[in-house]
Amino acid sequence: MVISKDRLLVPGSIVTWFKVDITCDAGYALNDKNGCDNINECSTGNICHPARMCVDNDGGFYCADCSSGYENSGPFDCLDIDECKNPADNQCSKDPVRQCNNNNGSYTCGPCPAGFKENGDFDCSDIDECFDDTHNCSRNPVRACLNQTPGYICADCPSGYSNSGNYSCVAVGPATTSINSNTGTGSNTVTGSNGNTVTGSNTVTGSNTVTGSNGNTVTGNPTSNNNNPATTTITANSTLQIIANIVLATIVLFLS
Repeated sequence: MVISKDRLLVPGSIVTWFKVDITCDAGYALNDKNGCDNINECSTGNICHPARMCVDNDGGFYCADCSSGYENSGPFDCLDIDECKNPADNQCSKDPVRQCNNNNGSYTCGPCPAGFKENGDFDCSDIDECFDDTHNCSRNPVRACLNQTPGYICADCPSGYSNSGNYSCVAVGPATTSINSNTGTGSNTVTGSNGNTVTGSNTVTGSNTVTGSNGNTVTGNPTSNNNNPATTTITANSTLQIIANIVLATIVLFLS
Protein backbone atom coordinates (compact mmCIF):
# COMPACT_ATOMS: atom_id res chain seq x y z
CA MET A 1 0.00 0.00 0.00
CA VAL A 2 1.32 3.41 -0.91
CA ILE A 3 0.16 6.47 1.09
CA SER A 4 0.80 9.96 -0.27
CA LYS A 5 0.08 13.12 1.74
CA ASP A 6 -0.62 16.65 0.42
CA ARG A 7 -0.31 19.41 3.06
CA LEU A 8 -3.18 21.90 3.15
CA LEU A 9 -2.75 25.35 4.82
CA VAL A 10 -5.83 27.18 5.96
CA PRO A 11 -5.35 30.99 6.20
CA GLY A 12 -5.75 32.41 9.72
CA SER A 13 -5.65 28.94 11.22
CA ILE A 14 -2.97 27.19 13.18
CA VAL A 15 -4.24 23.78 12.00
CA THR A 16 -2.55 22.07 9.15
CA TRP A 17 -4.64 19.64 7.13
CA PHE A 18 -3.34 16.81 5.05
CA LYS A 19 -4.95 15.19 2.02
CA VAL A 20 -4.12 11.50 2.05
CA ASP A 21 -4.13 9.34 -1.17
CA ILE A 22 -3.90 5.56 -0.67
CA THR A 23 -2.87 3.28 -3.54
CA CYS A 24 -2.99 -0.51 -3.05
CA ASP A 25 -0.46 -2.90 -4.53
CA ALA A 26 -1.34 -5.25 -7.36
CA GLY A 27 -3.58 -8.00 -6.09
CA TYR A 28 -5.26 -5.78 -3.52
CA ALA A 29 -8.19 -3.37 -3.57
CA LEU A 30 -8.91 -0.29 -1.40
CA ASN A 31 -11.70 -0.80 1.08
CA ASP A 32 -13.97 1.80 2.68
CA LYS A 33 -11.68 2.04 5.69
CA ASN A 34 -8.77 3.17 3.56
CA GLY A 35 -7.24 -0.26 3.80
CA CYS A 36 -6.28 -2.79 1.17
CA ASP A 37 -7.96 -6.16 0.81
CA ASN A 38 -6.69 -9.14 -1.15
CA ILE A 39 -8.34 -9.63 -4.53
CA ASN A 40 -9.45 -13.21 -5.26
CA GLU A 41 -8.43 -13.43 -8.89
CA CYS A 42 -9.85 -16.98 -9.12
CA SER A 43 -13.38 -15.66 -8.66
CA THR A 44 -13.11 -12.35 -10.45
CA GLY A 45 -11.09 -13.15 -13.55
CA ASN A 46 -9.66 -16.65 -13.62
CA ILE A 47 -7.35 -17.03 -16.61
CA CYS A 48 -6.25 -20.61 -15.86
CA HIS A 49 -7.04 -23.31 -18.46
CA PRO A 50 -10.23 -25.21 -17.55
CA ALA A 51 -8.06 -28.26 -16.84
CA ARG A 52 -5.93 -26.26 -14.36
CA MET A 53 -7.37 -25.27 -11.00
CA CYS A 54 -6.88 -21.66 -9.96
CA VAL A 55 -5.36 -21.26 -6.49
CA ASP A 56 -5.66 -17.83 -4.82
CA ASN A 57 -2.98 -16.55 -2.44
CA ASP A 58 -2.21 -13.30 -0.67
CA GLY A 59 -1.86 -10.70 -3.36
CA GLY A 60 -2.00 -13.07 -6.28
CA PHE A 61 -2.84 -16.56 -7.60
CA TYR A 62 -1.36 -19.47 -9.51
CA CYS A 63 -2.61 -22.31 -11.73
CA ALA A 64 -2.17 -25.83 -10.43
CA ASP A 65 -0.92 -28.65 -12.65
CA CYS A 66 -3.16 -29.77 -15.48
CA SER A 67 -5.50 -32.67 -14.80
CA SER A 68 -5.07 -36.17 -16.21
CA GLY A 69 -5.05 -36.22 -20.00
CA TYR A 70 -3.25 -32.89 -20.26
CA GLU A 71 0.24 -31.53 -19.76
CA ASN A 72 1.24 -28.07 -18.52
CA SER A 73 1.92 -25.40 -21.12
CA GLY A 74 3.31 -22.25 -19.51
CA PRO A 75 1.89 -20.87 -16.23
CA PHE A 76 -1.74 -20.90 -17.36
CA ASP A 77 -2.44 -23.28 -20.27
CA CYS A 78 -2.67 -27.05 -20.93
CA LEU A 79 -2.04 -29.24 -23.97
CA ASP A 80 -4.00 -32.42 -24.67
CA ILE A 81 -2.08 -35.70 -24.38
CA ASP A 82 -2.79 -38.11 -27.27
CA GLU A 83 -3.03 -41.39 -25.34
CA CYS A 84 -3.61 -43.31 -28.57
CA LYS A 85 -0.25 -42.30 -30.01
CA ASN A 86 1.57 -44.54 -27.54
CA PRO A 87 -0.18 -47.89 -26.80
CA ALA A 88 1.31 -47.86 -23.29
CA ASP A 89 -0.69 -44.70 -22.51
CA ASN A 90 -4.10 -46.29 -23.03
CA GLN A 91 -5.89 -49.36 -21.66
CA CYS A 92 -7.77 -50.41 -24.79
CA SER A 93 -7.59 -54.16 -25.37
CA LYS A 94 -4.60 -55.17 -27.47
CA ASP A 95 -5.69 -58.80 -28.06
CA PRO A 96 -8.19 -58.68 -29.57
CA VAL A 97 -7.68 -55.07 -30.62
CA ARG A 98 -10.13 -52.35 -29.58
CA GLN A 99 -9.23 -49.22 -31.52
CA CYS A 100 -8.19 -46.24 -29.39
CA ASN A 101 -9.96 -42.96 -30.23
CA ASN A 102 -8.37 -39.83 -28.76
CA ASN A 103 -10.48 -36.90 -27.57
CA ASN A 104 -9.84 -33.69 -25.66
CA GLY A 105 -8.24 -34.70 -22.39
CA SER A 106 -9.03 -38.41 -22.66
CA TYR A 107 -9.79 -41.27 -25.06
CA THR A 108 -12.36 -43.99 -25.74
CA CYS A 109 -12.07 -47.57 -27.02
CA GLY A 110 -13.91 -48.68 -30.15
CA PRO A 111 -16.07 -51.81 -30.46
CA CYS A 112 -14.69 -55.34 -30.15
CA PRO A 113 -14.14 -57.35 -33.36
CA ALA A 114 -16.57 -60.03 -34.58
CA GLY A 115 -16.86 -62.99 -32.23
CA PHE A 116 -16.23 -60.85 -29.13
CA LYS A 117 -18.35 -58.61 -26.90
CA GLU A 118 -17.38 -55.53 -24.91
CA ASN A 119 -16.32 -56.15 -21.32
CA GLY A 120 -16.26 -52.75 -19.62
CA ASP A 121 -14.70 -49.67 -21.21
CA PHE A 122 -11.49 -51.33 -22.33
CA ASP A 123 -11.66 -55.15 -22.65
CA CYS A 124 -13.32 -57.83 -24.81
CA SER A 125 -14.75 -61.27 -23.97
CA ASP A 126 -15.30 -64.19 -26.33
CA ILE A 127 -18.90 -64.82 -27.40
CA ASP A 128 -19.82 -68.50 -26.83
CA GLU A 129 -22.23 -69.01 -29.71
CA CYS A 130 -22.72 -72.66 -28.70
CA PHE A 131 -23.79 -71.81 -25.14
CA ASP A 132 -25.92 -68.88 -26.31
CA ASP A 133 -27.47 -71.08 -29.04
CA THR A 134 -26.81 -68.44 -31.68
CA HIS A 135 -24.91 -70.78 -34.03
CA ASN A 136 -26.00 -72.11 -37.44
CA CYS A 137 -25.03 -75.78 -37.00
CA SER A 138 -27.68 -78.25 -38.17
CA ARG A 139 -30.31 -79.09 -35.53
CA ASN A 140 -31.86 -82.05 -37.37
CA PRO A 141 -29.78 -84.10 -37.68
CA VAL A 142 -27.56 -82.57 -35.03
CA ARG A 143 -24.11 -81.25 -35.94
CA ALA A 144 -22.52 -80.48 -32.58
CA CYS A 145 -21.39 -76.88 -32.08
CA LEU A 146 -17.78 -76.46 -30.95
CA ASN A 147 -16.89 -73.01 -29.59
CA GLN A 148 -13.69 -71.32 -30.75
CA THR A 149 -11.98 -68.04 -29.78
CA PRO A 150 -13.39 -66.31 -31.70
CA GLY A 151 -16.30 -67.99 -33.49
CA TYR A 152 -17.26 -71.66 -33.65
CA ILE A 153 -17.19 -74.72 -35.92
CA CYS A 154 -19.66 -77.56 -36.50
CA ALA A 155 -18.64 -81.17 -35.87
CA ASP A 156 -19.16 -83.89 -38.52
CA CYS A 157 -22.67 -85.11 -39.30
CA PRO A 158 -23.87 -88.35 -37.62
CA SER A 159 -23.87 -91.77 -39.31
CA GLY A 160 -26.10 -91.91 -42.38
CA TYR A 161 -25.36 -88.28 -43.29
CA SER A 162 -22.49 -86.41 -44.86
CA ASN A 163 -21.35 -82.83 -44.29
CA SER A 164 -22.85 -80.21 -46.58
CA GLY A 165 -20.85 -77.01 -46.30
CA ASN A 166 -19.88 -75.72 -42.87
CA TYR A 167 -23.26 -76.14 -41.18
CA SER A 168 -25.65 -78.61 -42.88
CA CYS A 169 -26.04 -82.36 -43.48
CA VAL A 170 -27.38 -84.44 -46.38
CA ALA A 171 -28.70 -87.99 -46.15
CA VAL A 172 -26.55 -90.77 -47.58
CA GLY A 173 -28.44 -93.80 -49.16
CA PRO A 174 -27.18 -97.43 -49.35
CA ALA A 175 -24.22 -98.03 -51.64
CA THR A 176 -25.28 -98.86 -55.23
CA THR A 177 -23.43 -100.23 -58.25
CA SER A 178 -24.75 -99.57 -61.72
CA ILE A 179 -23.51 -100.22 -65.25
CA ASN A 180 -24.73 -97.68 -67.75
CA SER A 181 -24.15 -97.54 -71.49
CA ASN A 182 -21.29 -100.04 -71.52
CA THR A 183 -20.22 -102.10 -74.56
CA GLY A 184 -18.12 -105.24 -74.39
CA THR A 185 -16.79 -106.89 -77.57
CA GLY A 186 -15.08 -110.25 -77.83
CA SER A 187 -15.27 -113.59 -76.09
CA ASN A 188 -16.52 -113.04 -72.59
CA THR A 189 -16.90 -115.48 -69.73
CA VAL A 190 -18.82 -114.70 -66.49
CA THR A 191 -18.57 -117.33 -63.73
CA GLY A 192 -20.75 -117.22 -60.61
CA SER A 193 -24.06 -118.38 -59.22
CA ASN A 194 -27.13 -118.94 -61.37
CA GLY A 195 -28.77 -115.59 -60.50
CA ASN A 196 -26.81 -113.05 -62.63
CA THR A 197 -28.43 -109.67 -63.40
CA VAL A 198 -27.39 -107.01 -65.87
CA THR A 199 -29.13 -103.64 -65.47
CA GLY A 200 -29.07 -100.39 -67.37
CA SER A 201 -28.68 -99.70 -71.06
CA ASN A 202 -26.00 -102.24 -71.96
CA THR A 203 -24.73 -103.85 -75.12
CA VAL A 204 -22.68 -107.05 -75.09
CA THR A 205 -21.41 -108.27 -78.45
CA GLY A 206 -19.48 -111.44 -79.26
CA SER A 207 -19.39 -115.08 -78.36
CA ASN A 208 -20.37 -115.38 -74.73
CA THR A 209 -20.37 -118.25 -72.28
CA VAL A 210 -21.93 -117.99 -68.79
CA THR A 211 -21.17 -120.90 -66.51
CA GLY A 212 -23.09 -121.26 -63.22
CA SER A 213 -23.53 -123.93 -60.60
CA ASN A 214 -24.65 -127.50 -61.56
CA GLY A 215 -22.68 -127.20 -64.79
CA ASN A 216 -25.25 -125.00 -66.57
CA THR A 217 -23.98 -123.28 -69.66
CA VAL A 218 -25.45 -120.34 -71.55
CA THR A 219 -24.36 -120.20 -75.15
CA GLY A 220 -25.08 -117.93 -78.06
CA ASN A 221 -24.64 -114.28 -78.82
CA PRO A 222 -27.08 -112.48 -76.49
CA THR A 223 -27.45 -108.77 -77.06
CA SER A 224 -29.52 -106.20 -75.12
CA ASN A 225 -29.81 -102.55 -76.13
CA ASN A 226 -32.46 -101.48 -73.70
CA ASN A 227 -33.31 -101.75 -70.02
CA ASN A 228 -34.51 -105.39 -70.29
CA PRO A 229 -32.18 -108.25 -69.39
CA ALA A 230 -30.74 -110.15 -72.35
CA THR A 231 -32.52 -113.33 -73.36
CA THR A 232 -30.38 -116.43 -72.90
CA THR A 233 -30.75 -120.16 -73.65
CA ILE A 234 -29.68 -122.54 -70.91
CA THR A 235 -28.81 -126.17 -71.84
CA ALA A 236 -28.72 -128.21 -68.62
CA ASN A 237 -26.37 -131.21 -68.38
CA SER A 238 -27.78 -132.70 -65.20
CA THR A 239 -26.44 -135.83 -63.43
CA LEU A 240 -29.47 -137.99 -64.47
CA GLN A 241 -28.97 -137.15 -68.12
CA ILE A 242 -25.31 -138.14 -67.94
CA ILE A 243 -26.20 -141.54 -66.33
CA ALA A 244 -28.85 -142.19 -69.00
CA ASN A 245 -26.35 -141.54 -71.75
CA ILE A 246 -23.84 -143.96 -70.18
CA VAL A 247 -26.49 -146.75 -69.89
CA LEU A 248 -27.57 -146.21 -73.49
CA ALA A 249 -23.99 -146.43 -74.71
CA THR A 250 -23.45 -149.69 -72.74
CA ILE A 251 -26.54 -151.32 -74.30
CA VAL A 252 -25.43 -150.31 -77.80
CA LEU A 253 -22.00 -151.91 -77.22
CA PHE A 254 -23.56 -155.13 -75.82
CA LEU A 255 -25.91 -155.56 -78.76
CA SER A 256 -23.20 -154.98 -81.27
